[in-house]
Amino acid sequence: MTDAARPAGQKSPDAIAGEKSRVAVIFGGVSSEHPVSCLTAAGVLGAIDPQKYEVVGIGITRTGRWVRISNEAMANLTVVDRVLPELSEEASDAILIRDDKIIQLATRDEAMLDQLHPIDVAFSLLHGPFGEDGTIQGMFEMVGIPYVGAGVLASAVGMDKHFTKLVLAASGIPIGPFAVVTAADWASDRAAALDAVASLHFPVFVKPARGGSSLGITKAD
Repeated sequence: MTDAARPAGQKSPDAIAGEKSRVAVIFGGVSSEHPVSCLTAAGVLGAIDPQKYEVVGIGITRTGRWVRISNEAMANLTVVDRVLPELSEEASDAILIRDDKIIQLATRDEAMLDQLHPIDVAFSLLHGPFGEDGTIQGMFEMVGIPYVGAGVLASAVGMDKHFTKLVLAASGIPIGPFAVVTAADWASDRAAALDAVASLHFPVFVKPARGGSSLGITKAD
């Protein structure tokens, strides 16, 4: 957790007065792992202690809109008839407002702002790019809201499997053999790219270097 907005452990005035800590759960997103993130949000909502935390849901649609999602709607994000959940574009806009050192979440319905809630901490459940790669963590830092999880640099390095292996190897940590094939490599010298992969010995697993590990994984024989 970072303490960009307030000293560590300091809460909004409402929380100091004895109310539950308000956790902004942010999920969905524009990556291919949008549905997986929705499932994660439902799971976290079911697991978090309601006696200690008040959850306020912020969904990010496929088009990048930030929308307010009720806890009831979040709990219903499940697999139905083998169809993964998706966030609707019909929900009202969610807007974060910074007032001095207090962050508030507002819901915009047309031209009106409603349901202002002070936020004590952001909990990003976004999967893949724009969620695990340091981008939203950087936004939290700029806005000044404490957040759960790794910081900007660790998120960025950890999301890129190539640079993760380079950092681990430079730190003396053993890593498995791998080959990186970029689009430019494939376009300029396909034979060299295939030779690099063949040197690993088949079968191999092909993973997007800057994607998550839920989708897009292929075993190649």
